[in-house]
Amino acid sequence: MQCQWQQSQWWLNDEQQQRHGPFDALVINMPPAQAQPLLADSPLLQQQCEVTMQPCWTLLMAFEQDIKAPFDGAFVRTGAIGWLARNNSKHQREPLETWVIQAQHDWSQAHIDSPRELVQQQLTHAFWQALALDPQAPSEQWLHRWLYAICANPLQQGALLDGDKRLSVCGDWCDRGAIEGAWLSGNRAGQWLCKILE
Repeated sequence: MQCQWQQSQWWLNDEQQQRHGPFDALVINMPPAQAQPLLADSPLLQQQCEVTMQPCWTLLMAFEQDIKAPFDGAFVRTGAIGWLARNNSKHQREPLETWVIQAQHDWSQAHIDSPRELVQQQLTHAFWQALALDPQAPSEQWLHRWLYAICANPLQQGALLDGDKRLSVCGDWCDRGAIEGAWLSGNRAGQWLCKILE
């Protein structure tokens, strides 16, 4: 994808080299490392995207039987795991017993290029250790490596704005991190663009 500012309007070129536009304004909502290459026509915002994101290996496991854990969620903070939660205990979730296991960011960084099988084995072992239970075989497993999971030091600016080019960059890393930061950042970008397009 490419973004081009031409004759006071935005044009987008996709991976199939198809051209889209023109557009009066543009919002870019993605991790900073992915946003930077799209901002060649806004060096100011491109420079502001020099933000470090932390990775996170995440494992989801489903079980046919309930896991007799005394809690539905916990910060572990020792070893591989940073957070784990019984996903089916959340509101309006399917009753199938499922657990989300998120590795600590430092551990994820240290294992960023480790084989997936090894990461899965280590997180599974750490999960049963944290629950102090005998292992059970999951019915399903899903492992994902989030390269840009969370910002170490969010910018706390709401959103990045280029008024001359009607361009905004938003994301949790622009505000305060986590899901509420993502919403607040997007809302800030939207309100700002609505105001300048009136």
